[in-house]
Amino acid sequence: MPSGVYAHHLQQGFQKGNSFGKRFEKGIVIPTEWRLKISRANKGKHYSVATEFKGNRVKVEVKCYFCNKEFIRDESLLKKRKKHFCSHSCYAKSMQGENSSFWKGGISFKPYPLGWTQTFKEQIRYRDGYKCQICGCPEVECKRKLDIHHIDYIKENLAFKNLISLCRYCHTKTNNNRNHWKVYFQNKRRVVK
Repeated sequence: MPSGVYAHHLQQGFQKGNSFGKRFEKGIVIPTEWRLKISRANKGKHYSVATEFKGNRVKVEVKCYFCNKEFIRDESLLKKRKKHFCSHSCYAKSMQGENSSFWKGGISFKPYPLGWTQTFKEQIRYRDGYKCQICGCPEVECKRKLDIHHIDYIKENLAFKNLISLCRYCHTKTNNNRNHWKVYFQNKRRVVK
């Protein structure tokens, strides 16, 4: 049997008028018998105007933006959004490929040039001292090999001065605000010379 404040309530059982309030913390399981008694006692009651209003909302039939399947939606949601989806999977599918805000015209599917080999990438890492050139994290601490980043974002440009070693975290950061990172790396190159 549990001890402390909660044991007292568990021993007492559920009685009408008992106030459990904030005494019960997360993780305490209310017995099924108690839940049934609470449910029966509250059946048919509405505690506020807002709760009562929920049942009277106007429902409208809408077509899914992705699959054109018809489904029912609250009228209040129609004003908030322009596109409506029947499921989360339809929403996710609608945001892939050309519909994604990150779409750059399919350039990620272009192959790298023939000179882009593991040996070539290892030479860049060696030149950079096996450290990320933004945060300075050594490759040993990264749990994986450093990524090789194209400073001008052009895959075909394999010039040594255009390539730099970055950890995965920093490489991900460089895919946003590309103009900022181009300037950042060009200034970094000038300082090194």
